[in-house]
Amino acid sequence: MKKTSHDIYGTMHNDPNRNALYDGPRPTGPLPGQDLLTQHRRQTFLFGAVAFLCALLFVLVVVQQYRLTSSPRFEPPTETRDRLVSRSGSLSTFLDFTMDRHTTFLMDELREPGSVVDNPNARDMPLEGPWIKKVAYHLIQAELHEREGLRETARDHYESALRIFPDLRGVHQRLGLLYMQREEYANAVAAFEQAALEDTLSYAIANNLGAAYMNMDETVKAEQHLLQAIRLNPEYPPAYFNLGQLYMRGKDYRQAAAYFQQYMQMEPTRVEAALTFAYILIQLEEWEAVVELLGQISRIAPESPSVHFRLAQALSHTGEHHEAIRSLNRGISLVDARNALVWMSRNEFDPLRDHPDFQQWLNELGGTL
Repeated sequence: MKKTSHDIYGTMHNDPNRNALYDGPRPTGPLPGQDLLTQHRRQTFLFGAVAFLCALLFVLVVVQQYRLTSSPRFEPPTETRDRLVSRSGSLSTFLDFTMDRHTTFLMDELREPGSVVDNPNARDMPLEGPWIKKVAYHLIQAELHEREGLRETARDHYESALRIFPDLRGVHQRLGLLYMQREEYANAVAAFEQAALEDTLSYAIANNLGAAYMNMDETVKAEQHLLQAIRLNPEYPPAYFNLGQLYMRGKDYRQAAAYFQQYMQMEPTRVEAALTFAYILIQLEEWEAVVELLGQISRIAPESPSVHFRLAQALSHTGEHHEAIRSLNRGISLVDARNALVWMSRNEFDPLRDHPDFQQWLNELGGTL
């Protein structure tokens, strides 16, 4: 029995003539959609390969970490460990590379030498931390005692600091000032000379040297340094004052007046300097200049008896006796009877001796003694 074909069109099986029905050209390239299918299969394969490799790598890392954490630490042989033991008996210099990076080392603590405390008179010590701290202590103590007026203690601390570090800068000048206050003028000169060697001579140190030499009665050296101070700084008042004092001591009143006049132009309110200047002008008998000078100062220092007595002297020589009596009365009211009589006994009051008020005060003040 012949099988019946299920190809209802009778074109798919065993038909030798089925291809003959199509006489057109046959396709030679890939069918439509075949390239997209090939590319999709290739991407799927690559993704699977990458996922497999990642999983394999993860497994290897986990296994390796487990082996590392479960294995015992490296322990060097006994003889090796003995060679690595330091003098203190510990493995302080041994670096175990199997340990983590926070390895602990043992360090020897450095201690300050006991000689810093035990030898306070040490001299010319090396520039080391303990001695630096010791010098700092002396400097701080010196400044504190200087502020409190304890000049002798301050001097001792400065000297102790210099014994440790003789080349210490900035101390000799402070020490020189303390010597000046204690009237140790030779020591002051030595200190200021040393301060001058530390750097270029400054006008302040030149002035201090001049003042120290002046108090040692070395007039020539004093004059040289004071003039040098003015050359270094023409606007430096203390040098003018000291030069005026120096020339006044030598009774060179004209030179003294010239320097005091320049000083008063820079420091017009200094009462003590004005009184010294007035004394110099009185020696030169420049009465009008004294009246002008002390008239201004009396308004600045109305309670200074010296100002009123000097002003009365000058007014008595300018013929202004009424004003002179007023100024004299003010001066007498500010002092006791003995001091008032001492002032009135001076020759500068001769023009007022016959004045009735002057005679009355002499009698009243003399009767109280």
